[in-house]
Amino acid sequence: MKINHTPGPWELDTDGEGHIIDIHGVIIAEVYPVAYSLEGDHNAALLAAAPELLKACQLAMQSDIDGSFVSASKWWDLMKSAIEKATP
Repeated sequence: MKINHTPGPWELDTDGEGHIIDIHGVIIAEVYPVAYSLEGDHNAALLAAAPELLKACQLAMQSDIDGSFVSASKWWDLMKSAIEKATP
């Protein structure tokens, strides 16, 4: 499957500016802070986890569609890891 977005993994930069960066440290997105709350940080974490969440969903669906029965533990572990990354 061809991807049309910046390949993951993406990470929340430690610069405190809400930057989402790719594996080369290039800023691919910026999340603006939400006044007086951690909502901006949580939004940034969710965005940073997007490639892993997408991959887990694709593996699960592919397993169901073509009957390949990709090891449930493979996509389950990826999904669990992505959810943990998305929910600080």
